[in-house]
Amino acid sequence: MGHLQEIGKASIVTLGVLAYAALPGGAIPFGSNKVYRVGQDVIISAPAGTKVDVGLGSRVRNKAQVAGSCGEVKITLPKNLPATVQVGTKTLTIANLPTQSLPSCKNGQFAEARTADFKTPEGKVVAVGFTPSQSVAVGIPTPTTRKVSINACGFGTIKGASGSITVNGQDYNVAQLPDAGAAPACRKGTAYTPSSWSR
Repeated sequence: MGHLQEIGKASIVTLGVLAYAALPGGAIPFGSNKVYRVGQDVIISAPAGTKVDVGLGSRVRNKAQVAGSCGEVKITLPKNLPATVQVGTKTLTIANLPTQSLPSCKNGQFAEARTADFKTPEGKVVAVGFTPSQSVAVGIPTPTTRKVSINACGFGTIKGASGSITVNGQDYNVAQLPDAGAAPACRKGTAYTPSSWSR
C-alpha cells in the first residue's frame, strides 16, 4: 500500500495516495489538463470555492401544437436558436429554410402558395403540409446547463458525463478527455492525489 504525505507536516499516513496541502484558491489539474476524466466522471480543475458553467448538450422538449386552417404549424423559437427543430416526422434545419412572409389563409388555401417549410422575417419557423386542426408534435432542442461547484481543494466533478460538454465556453468530447485513472480526493480542505499520478 502506498503512503500519504502532507507537505508541511511531519506525519506520514498510510492511505494509498500521495497527499499535499491544499493551497487557498488552488486547483487540482491532471498534468496540464484542467478538464479530465476518471471513467465517465469528468473532473474540472478551477479556483477553490468558485462555480463553473458547464453545458451538457441539448435536451429535446416536446409539445403538441395544433395545425392552422392551411395545415401550417407556426413555431416560435427560443432566444438560444437551435440548429434544428422536429415537427411531426420532419427534422427542419433552420439555417437551410428560405425566408418568406406568412400569407393569409382562406378556405384552406394560402393566398400565395407555400409548398415547402420556411421561416418568416420575424424569426418564426412555419412547417406546412399537415392536416388542418390536427395536433402535431413539435420538439425543440434546448441547451442544458449547470453550475458545478468547485470544492475547497480546487476541483469539481460531473458524474456519468457523455458525449460533448462545454466548460467555460470550451468544447470537450468526454471520450477523448485524458483519463486520470483515479480521482483526487478532498478531506477537510486538504487535497490528495493518487500515487499513480506521479509515475
